[in-house]
Amino acid sequence: IYIYLGPQSAVDMILVHDNGQFMVRARHVFTASQDNVFAPTASPEPSVAPTTVDSVITVSVRLDRRPNELSWSIFEEEGDNTVFSVNLGDYDMSMAETIVSHRVSVVPGRTYVFQAFDQRGDGICCDDGEGYIYIYLGPESGAVDRILVHDNGQFTVQARHVFTASVPEPTISPSIFPSISPSTMVPSAQPTPVPVQQCKTNGGSCDVDSDCCGSRECCASAFCGPSLIC
Repeated sequence: IYIYLGPQSAVDMILVHDNGQFMVRARHVFTASQDNVFAPTASPEPSVAPTTVDSVITVSVRLDRRPNELSWSIFEEEGDNTVFSVNLGDYDMSMAETIVSHRVSVVPGRTYVFQAFDQRGDGICCDDGEGYIYIYLGPESGAVDRILVHDNGQFTVQARHVFTASVPEPTISPSIFPSISPSTMVPSAQPTPVPVQQCKTNGGSCDVDSDCCGSRECCASAFCGPSLIC
């Protein structure tokens, strides 16, 4: 903001200069006289610092049918310095069930707290409408890869979210991973039965060659009992 003495914007006729970083309110006292202008060397033509995407957040609120019951604020986590606030009643009834957006200047990389209150204690969803709150990094709303905060409006009395003014970590979409189909169990093949020979008893004795086909183990078993599989 500049205020000049006279009908022209001249660098040698500046009465007031405000850089715009006044948060809620700015106040300057000046006298409309030549004696109160800045010296030409004291106030060169202002250079505009580039605005980065990270220095602005966008708060997008879908209001319910009772918008006058909602208030909210954003403040620094350390120091509690409030950078933006909406007071009770700032949203009037004419704004019911509309989407309102606010651009808020922030310091890149700094951590902030968003806090909302509903006077009635029923949030902004779902008895009186389908309200919600989004906070995006940057001057535009709707970018899914720049969502810092999402609240579905079902917070009853109070909602509180802590966020950092930096590009959020990418979330992995479930559609990236293919769904795993149920595995089919393939029955294992049954082992092929091996023909076996019967061992015989021989009156309490066993001949390894004639009775048990040369198997000492079979013969020992046959000696102690009935015919066994060898």
